[in-house]
Amino acid sequence: MKLYPKYVGVYPGVKSKLCDKIIKNIQAGNPEAEIKYFKDTKGIPFPLPKGHTRGEKSRLYRELCKDSLIIRNKQRDENYGNLCFVHVFVSVNTVVESLKIIIGGENECPMNCNFCYLQGSFDQQPIPTVFANFQDEGLLLREIKISLMALRLYLHLNNVTVNIGRDGQNVVHKLSGLLNSVIGEVSAEESVKNIFTKHKEKFKKELKSSRLRLLKPFLENIDNFTFEDTSRKIQFNCGEINDALCYDHLNENGEFLINIFSHEVMKNDGAYLMFRTKSDNVDNLLKLNPNDNVKVSLTITTDAFVQKVPTASDRINAATKLIEKGYAVGFNFDPMILYPDTVKIYSRFLVEIHEKVDYASDKFQSITFGFLRFGVTNIKGNIKFKYPGLYGHFERNMIKEKGDEKYRYHRDKRIEIYKGMVAKTKELFGDNVKIKISTEDPDIWDAVGVGYS
Repeated sequence: MKLYPKYVGVYPGVKSKLCDKIIKNIQAGNPEAEIKYFKDTKGIPFPLPKGHTRGEKSRLYRELCKDSLIIRNKQRDENYGNLCFVHVFVSVNTVVESLKIIIGGENECPMNCNFCYLQGSFDQQPIPTVFANFQDEGLLLREIKISLMALRLYLHLNNVTVNIGRDGQNVVHKLSGLLNSVIGEVSAEESVKNIFTKHKEKFKKELKSSRLRLLKPFLENIDNFTFEDTSRKIQFNCGEINDALCYDHLNENGEFLINIFSHEVMKNDGAYLMFRTKSDNVDNLLKLNPNDNVKVSLTITTDAFVQKVPTASDRINAATKLIEKGYAVGFNFDPMILYPDTVKIYSRFLVEIHEKVDYASDKFQSITFGFLRFGVTNIKGNIKFKYPGLYGHFERNMIKEKGDEKYRYHRDKRIEIYKGMVAKTKELFGDNVKIKISTEDPDIWDAVGVGYS
């Protein structure tokens, strides 16, 4: 499924080959698309809905947003080390989470999942956005090297067991800021170790002048950082604040990113690329020759509370093609919705995967299970007014347990269903696939009988 916007807004100052490519591809796929060139950054490219109740107006507004696209340049973010496109991902509480750096070449996506957490992140401007300076010469590569270096420095002094936490995220971003101030252009051939060695004295000077006590341990250990231990792999995920592939037919970011992460130096530095997607838009990826440093995670959902999303069967078919091409692929059953017979509902997708996918291949890597959950602001401030059906499901079935930042289904019910899904997975695939649990604490993993180390 290839989605094309009906309304396109180009912000002032945008001049790049990527912008020209996107406009050309949009016009080829939807010649009737309305393209507006704004004089400021306050405009929206579609007519506002009028004369409706708050809920209807909110829902219509979001639907119009999903039919639209903004093209603009991404600015530096002082909260993320003054970098544009990367930041360290942090999860809530003590949930198990891989070491992950987010690549933000886009915001939002054109698919309409009523439960999407991005409604909270982008509630002020929920219009899918692509950044016209994402593919500028050397810009992203430099930021990837800097953030990878900062996270490696942090890991050298800190043991991350379940997730890095907000404190760890803050430290890595402060380190990124200092490194950003001393590191100039980099090349794909330069390892993180070599870049650090080249700029070590300047970095040392910045650490000495910093008033932040949390950076003092890095100054004290400046001569001990070797970057030799890459046993902890760092995931660079380009599908966390957008869908990784939904607009790949427009911006061709997939090829751009694969070229960066396929380099042997990046692999040796212990960084790999993850495409996380609900899309089946894999045609461009199938034209490329991947290596084992590029992975694709396809989300499998039912049809409940989603629009403009390919069917689960379409996504499974896409996964089959990717595995045949040589991509490492995982399936992500997240978020699962609670049904009267949840295990039966979702097991049919496991059966379909078993029938269609070469599960004996080493490219078939993992199946992840995770349940629907909501942040307080998103469910109370957004979804309540837009989607009464989903909000009713939330009120009937979900609670916020003490100490948790999220509303979830009851713990015992989650464990029961996870066990059922794990049992069905092992029945079908044996030990050929790694099983993971998404966004849950270690005690849930232990109760289900799945190791998280």
